[in-house]
Amino acid sequence: MNRVDRCLKNLSHLTAIEGQNGSGTTFHAVDICRQGFLLSVDETYHVLERWNATNCQPPWNEHQLWHKINSYDPARSNKEPGYELNGEEAKSQSHQAPAPMAKKPRLELPKKWIDGKIIHLIENEAITVQELKEMSPQPIEEINLDTFGVIKPLFRGNDFYICLASDFYTFHTKRVSEWEKDLADNPRNIEFFCPNPFTSPRGVTREGKPSPRTLTNVCKDRWMIVVETDLKRDTAPEIFRAADAKNLNGLDIAATVLAHLAKRAPMELCVFSGSKSIHAFFPCRGIPKRQQFEFFSRAVELSADPALKSKVQLVRAPLGLRNGDPTKLQRIVYRNPYLQHI
Repeated sequence: MNRVDRCLKNLSHLTAIEGQNGSGTTFHAVDICRQGFLLSVDETYHVLERWNATNCQPPWNEHQLWHKINSYDPARSNKEPGYELNGEEAKSQSHQAPAPMAKKPRLELPKKWIDGKIIHLIENEAITVQELKEMSPQPIEEINLDTFGVIKPLFRGNDFYICLASDFYTFHTKRVSEWEKDLADNPRNIEFFCPNPFTSPRGVTREGKPSPRTLTNVCKDRWMIVVETDLKRDTAPEIFRAADAKNLNGLDIAATVLAHLAKRAPMELCVFSGSKSIHAFFPCRGIPKRQQFEFFSRAVELSADPALKSKVQLVRAPLGLRNGDPTKLQRIVYRNPYLQHI
């Protein structure tokens, strides 16, 4: 059993309950991941995402969970690095100990301000997920492709290195042509991918470790802006009251936000996460960085996940299975293949 699986098992006895120092319990869980098992930031999120779904009452939303991870400073822990590992294993992993602060920058905005903007959209521009599907330039029922068949055209026929992942911590970077042959010979679930191409199959992390997905081997210019919205009733009650008045659910709110953003930039693809959110893909090759920043900032103002600012962040793959579960298909809800010729 690897460290990630052992850490998840270790956390099974912890339960974070609202009103009973649930925040403190969650920080303790972060400490176990980062200091106890010496997990990376991405590995920690992967573990806590699963733990959060079963052991938090109510569960934290994705933004709150990242905030817990990014607020944690291993230097303030009162325990030795690797305290959940045996002596030899802790010693061998010590060079991988996480940096003092988490690396993902977070953009914090006043909640009431964000709520007001989304409520305005709900009251004036509301659409449902079904209506978003009906807006799709390619009828959803006519999409006869597998996961790789949808991903490949996003890179416009270039034989780039691209990163695909069967789960959050098992990922590889190969050329498009190599992936095509590999997946033809060995079909398997692709749950995540990186929407930006790479210059080589491996790079070096901040800790000096070789990895297929790093800031040192990702292409300099951004290829895609990805926007994910994930609002929950318990953390955004005013937004959901406005939505209830129009008989909209959480995914309808996401569809409303994405349709609004699509008025500002061409939207190529929307993928349901298999849970409670939608990922939208906006090609940005050749767009000035200032315009990219302004567009993404607008998306964050409308509750988009700021973590997706990173060019190497993994996102949900179209038609993949969330956690390998056949009942959690990451289905396509919008596709514009005509942008592939631009």
